[in-house]
Amino acid sequence: MTINDINLIQNTAERSFVHEFAENGLSLYTGFEPKSEDLHAVKCEVPSRIIQFYFCLEGHLGFNFSLHYQKQLQSGQYFFMYNPQKDLVFDLIPDTGGKWVAAYTTVDKLHTLFVDEADVLTFLNGENAAKPLYDERECSSSVKWALESLFTTDLSAASRKIFAKGKLLEVLALHFDRRSEDTEACPFLRDEKTRTQIKSAKNVLIERMTQPPSIAELALD
Repeated sequence: MTINDINLIQNTAERSFVHEFAENGLSLYTGFEPKSEDLHAVKCEVPSRIIQFYFCLEGHLGFNFSLHYQKQLQSGQYFFMYNPQKDLVFDLIPDTGGKWVAAYTTVDKLHTLFVDEADVLTFLNGENAAKPLYDERECSSSVKWALESLFTTDLSAASRKIFAKGKLLEVLALHFDRRSEDTEACPFLRDEKTRTQIKSAKNVLIERMTQPPSIAELALD
């Protein structure tokens, strides 16, 4: 099984997602559910040993694994999944008007990215390598910024593919970064009040990306 064996299927005349690319152990989809009364489920068929990420940027994102197990992500959350034991088939149910991103990578690709830092991939080490992993997290401001740019950039098809690949690599780097805060690079970030103000400003910029505030307006917020 390879990255090209992943299938996202929607039984509607017009798909609400775009397959950005699939190559070299990486694959990326972006989705935006039109505002309507009907919610259109996306059937996901993912081979075992594929590492999966699902980001909910707006609205909420539902997962229907079976009659007895459903899960829902709220805006600003993401789901990290890895199951080496079996293929996964489930329904992905975006909220009306919702915005989401699905990203995939293989174990081999991840090892090549972190070839000198095997301790970063703790879920693939030793006994963990044979165990399923389901982890829900909050998106950092940096991750939101990277993913939101996929919906706002205006590039040719060839350039967009390169851009999307770069954004996926950026998000993987941020997810597996072992530092909880960027305090080493800037001593001012060691102050809690300053960190809070910077995070607040970043959130405002992300929320108003299409019509960003001026520096003066940002200072007032």
